[in-house]
Amino acid sequence: TGVQTCPLATDSSCLQDYAACHGYTPKVMGAIVAYQIAHFSQNDGWNSNGVLTKDSRSCSANCRPYQDPTSYDPEDAANVTGCRQQTVGDSDSCWVPLLEDSGKGYFTRQEHVTPHIGPLGTPRANAGFQSRSVAPPNYNYPEEMDILFERVRDITDEQKMLIELGDNKIDFALTIVINALQKFGPVLIPFEKLALLTLTYTSSEYDGVLTVWNEKVRHNKIRPTTVAQRLSPLESTTTYVVGQGVSAITRGDFLPYIRTMPHAEYPSGSSCLFEVVEELINEQLSFLLPGIFDPEDFVIVAQFPAGSSKVEPGMTPKDDLVLQFKNLAEFTTAGSESRLDGGMHFRASVPAGKELCNGIGSTGVAWAQNLVGNVAMDEEFKMLMPEKDSDMEDSTSSAVSVRMMGLAVTLFFAFLNL
Repeated sequence: TGVQTCPLATDSSCLQDYAACHGYTPKVMGAIVAYQIAHFSQNDGWNSNGVLTKDSRSCSANCRPYQDPTSYDPEDAANVTGCRQQTVGDSDSCWVPLLEDSGKGYFTRQEHVTPHIGPLGTPRANAGFQSRSVAPPNYNYPEEMDILFERVRDITDEQKMLIELGDNKIDFALTIVINALQKFGPVLIPFEKLALLTLTYTSSEYDGVLTVWNEKVRHNKIRPTTVAQRLSPLESTTTYVVGQGVSAITRGDFLPYIRTMPHAEYPSGSSCLFEVVEELINEQLSFLLPGIFDPEDFVIVAQFPAGSSKVEPGMTPKDDLVLQFKNLAEFTTAGSESRLDGGMHFRASVPAGKELCNGIGSTGVAWAQNLVGNVAMDEEFKMLMPEKDSDMEDSTSSAVSVRMMGLAVTLFFAFLNL
């Protein structure tokens, strides 16, 4: 009959032949992408299917997804860098699980989230960054706590909303992307540009997580909440209490403005990821919008209706709030500083996170751009680029809105995968 029989694709090594045999049809290429995603997630070192138990043997039944197979123990001297040598009250400065509750009598202590992904995780675009390190912080804990109490005491509505925004990395990403689409929407409409930007964003952020997690576990530093409970816990201090305002409290009763995540304090994961975001967005948009995008003049606006806070609903902000940042650098810096404003980190953690992850965004951009064909871009991709400013005025606002919604959905599911 002349119909070609194609071989069954059974592993990633034969996908190229399988695609060619089927003529690179959209259906086949979509199936290949789905296979690659599934294959990567099953072999990326996160133990997402729980095939490895806590002692690294193969799981036979009732497997626990994302379980740590490295037997990490925060009190194990083999896993720490100096935290045993520095005392806080009657104990050391090694990270410990925090006591949390449901408000209905259920109390729990969450173990360190995925401590194994630093050494075992497979990077997407930035091989080699996981071997980076930062120096120990050598905190003066009494001084750090006094500064922290004072900083949280003086928290404003603007800072509260930035803390909440910076805590949700999907919302933070969408704020940047929506501002970009509102300013450059008609230019960014081609799907290929949106796909490349999304790929760069999620891949670089993923690599940033692996890099900073490696150092979090290695330094294994205690969180401010635990320091407050160990260091003069019965002394009085004045700071901000959620839903209550500035109040005199016993130091041991302190809690940050938002929940403290169950992983080690140093370095800051958020400041790492914000550093990655600043690099990749500025460089990728400069690549996609040559002669149009200016990193120094990319205004970011974040709007918060009165009472829209998830931490203090109906109370914060008191009035409708509009925050404006002159460029992405100012926005990401504010995001990093918000980790200190809310009392989740000590001061050295933020610059350490930025230092550790500097360059990851740039490397991710180069990796993604290379997928286009070459860094200079082939002629087909160049056709997507605007030739004059008037091109930006040719698209309707409805088309921009559709693209904004489409990219929002794309980023949402991409970050769920992250």
